[in-house]
Amino acid sequence: MILTKDDLGRIRKVKLATKINISGKEFYVKKAYDADGRNEGIDLAINELINAEILKRIGLISPDIEIIKLRDNDIYILSEDIATLGNFKTVSSLGLTRESSSSLFNIWNFLTEKYRDNKRILAQIPELFKEIVTMYLYDIMMGNWDRLGDNWGIIFNDDESEIISLALLDNEYHLDNFIPNISSLPEGDAWFQKRRQLLMEEAPVYEIRRKEAIDQELRRFFYESSSEFYQVFANLYDTLTPKFYEEILDDLEQTKGIHTSKGIIPLEITRKDELIAKYIENYERIGQIWQEAIHGRK
Repeated sequence: MILTKDDLGRIRKVKLATKINISGKEFYVKKAYDADGRNEGIDLAINELINAEILKRIGLISPDIEIIKLRDNDIYILSEDIATLGNFKTVSSLGLTRESSSSLFNIWNFLTEKYRDNKRILAQIPELFKEIVTMYLYDIMMGNWDRLGDNWGIIFNDDESEIISLALLDNEYHLDNFIPNISSLPEGDAWFQKRRQLLMEEAPVYEIRRKEAIDQELRRFFYESSSEFYQVFANLYDTLTPKFYEEILDDLEQTKGIHTSKGIIPLEITRKDELIAKYIENYERIGQIWQEAIHGRK
């Protein structure tokens, strides 16, 4: 993808996430902020790039991502508009609450209740739910606590009589511990102040995703899920090995770049060793819980 000077000029004006036209196509652009102030948000942008790449490789729809670095090291995330792929509805817009978005059980109940009088859609929910289970387990494996109702949804056909696919967006959290750092966000920035208040209000929901998802929801999943959904986890775990993860990071460094006013520069994942170590720790912990579950299911 080639960005013109006009494209970069429009991107530079973005403060909050917004849709803009780039060379005749719609994209979402947001400025990348990092709670720790590391490299002006480059880590969050790279996180989103990593998640988008892996999600595609496991068969889920996620936007193409580009990273833009402008003056003063301002980092922007440019993402494909999911709406261009079909009639996309976030589950939040469909009525799923924030509290319910952290539980597979609640998501299933929400969907079946919402479409109980729509036999055509209702019949498609079991197949859709395989993708939802994949998304849910992926987020646990990647430490993404931010899968709330505004950043995933369903692509329907034009009259919403058929489900086309699940789609995910806003995948910027990845093997990170973000909530404890909210109190340290910089003073004096209106965006940060707004975000601080929002995140503190939603902290209990995020804590469920970040702290309790593995110890409670994952154990519940192992003990109560059907063999079909249990197999979804087994396939995912066998695919997303530490070796696979490391290869993804290497591939991204070789194939992706960062757009600047002077052209495209190579992507360097400076935290690669740290990310790999965190991933191995999370992967092994999940594997241990799985083994306990296998023993308990016998």
